[in-house]
Amino acid sequence: TMPAKAKVAPKHPPYFDMVKEAITATGKPVKGASRASIGKYMEAKYGKVLTGLSTHLRMALKKAVAKGLLVQTKDSYRLAKAAKKVPKVKKAKKVKKAKKPKAKKPKVKKA
Repeated sequence: TMPAKAKVAPKHPPYFDMVKEAITATGKPVKGASRASIGKYMEAKYGKVLTGLSTHLRMALKKAVAKGLLVQTKDSYRLAKAAKKVPKVKKAKKVKKAKKPKAKKPKVKKA
């Protein structure tokens, strides 16, 4: 038996992130962007790094629509309201340092 090859991390961001970027760059707010324009944008930006682009793109779009992250209108896709909201990073509250009681100096009795 052949030993399993270690998976190599892709040299591109996740497909949904690339789709989101393509839609914001090429799409119109109401109509969105077509699959062809999304694919062209991704190919122009990421080039030969993407193998099997059309299949992966189609599956990514289908999953995003199913999850409610994208809205499909006829043959175009636009970001759903849920995808536009960026999770706000809560600022860590500054922890106030507890004041240490000052050590009382023993009084020296004068003779």
